[in-house]
Amino acid sequence: MNSVTELKSAGAESPNPAQTPDRPAALILDDSVVDRRKLKSVCDKADLALDFHEVDSITQMREALNERQYDIIFIDYRLTDGDGLKALEIISTHPSNRLAATIMIAGVAQASIAVSALKAGCSDYILKDALDPNWLRRAVINALEKSRLRQEFDSSEETRVALLSAMKGFSKDCVEEMKPLLSRMMRQVRRIRGRAMTHPGGIPEIEELESSCRRLWQFLEEIETYSDRYR
Repeated sequence: MNSVTELKSAGAESPNPAQTPDRPAALILDDSVVDRRKLKSVCDKADLALDFHEVDSITQMREALNERQYDIIFIDYRLTDGDGLKALEIISTHPSNRLAATIMIAGVAQASIAVSALKAGCSDYILKDALDPNWLRRAVINALEKSRLRQEFDSSEETRVALLSAMKGFSKDCVEEMKPLLSRMMRQVRRIRGRAMTHPGGIPEIEELESSCRRLWQFLEEIETYSDRYR
């Protein structure tokens, strides 16, 4: 995803944003051609260089999501085949677009819908009846930043899961390999202890060796328990 800095510089430096290949990809979901044009016009006034793609229904949105990955998605609440909350739910579970920045577009009378959208994971919202360049610019930059942080967290979580899986694999292999060896060692120690008992004073080192074997066995059992717990 393009950073906020890249977004600003793209808008400031490109004389013809339509020819800029690395602009953030934006999807507009709105069943009104007039409203889609208005949103794009306000984005231009806000100096937001976005690569727009437009759809007028949730059905078309599904197809668009499968065709490419978007950086930001504008969602109108009132749609012909559902509503913005349904669209948001679809986006949030999409394999390649679930981390896209999302902005709900609602009317002033639908302010409660905006709150519901935020609770459902929407990055931000804008009021259609009070749309202005400054407000839109803040909303877009805020949404992209939230999306970036979510992607960083998601990447960190994937790394954590991979490390955990590797640790579980190592634990399992370690226990399976070490326990038979340690078991044989402990039997040998017990045989040596039996022979030592026939000598006056025995062999003092045997007790220390046997104690070390018991501690090692306990350690292997703890590793095995850890591996089973996170299986």
